[in-house]
Amino acid sequence: MGLEWHGNRKDEWCAEHAAKVSHCLQADVFPLLGTRPIDRIDASELLEVLRRIEQRGALDLAGRARHICGQVFRYGIQTGRCREDVALHLWGALKTRQTRHFAAFEAREIPEFLTALERDDVRLHDRTRRAIKLSLLTFLRPGELRQGTWSEIDWEAKQWIIPAERMKMRRAHIVPLLRQALEVLKAQQDEVKCLSTPWIFPSQIRPREPMSDSTVLVALKALASGAG
Repeated sequence: MGLEWHGNRKDEWCAEHAAKVSHCLQADVFPLLGTRPIDRIDASELLEVLRRIEQRGALDLAGRARHICGQVFRYGIQTGRCREDVALHLWGALKTRQTRHFAAFEAREIPEFLTALERDDVRLHDRTRRAIKLSLLTFLRPGELRQGTWSEIDWEAKQWIIPAERMKMRRAHIVPLLRQALEVLKAQQDEVKCLSTPWIFPSQIRPREPMSDSTVLVALKALASGAG
């Protein structure tokens, strides 16, 4: 079932992502569940697989494995071979890394920060500066911003429509785009259009992947230090 699902989806992905999904299934899921009929697998069995990944300290991989298995179960439902996605029952059951929250700016500090962003004494890449500007114009979280794709932008309606699966509350989120935000997006589109990447803010090194989750945070910290 897992191989069948992967075979049907792999042409939609870049080769690197398809290989990562295949390796996750082959190395971590199939050894315990590969011979089990999908309609006989329950949440506790899947949790055992994910716990083994957790025990290696690979918390992010455990979360991705749960997501991949969920897609396989949903494919099983669509093809009539199982009736439920047992991965849904494991929402919140896995360990997550502690999130480090950075202190917010005081209102009086914002003008100085914006000046530092424009002056750019720390020499940020233009792509990173645009990501920061867009976050200020849309109030999106860093993760929501960096994982944004061009397919989510409705240029005519001047909206950024973030699908439910990318939102913490699992509800689609519509972000109105001001003229300044559209200008930032257009400049970004002009830069990356030759890269054949779906990401609005792709990685500098691997454009088929999104920008690193630390890129904006590190840049903000550097700018804040410079502004201070």
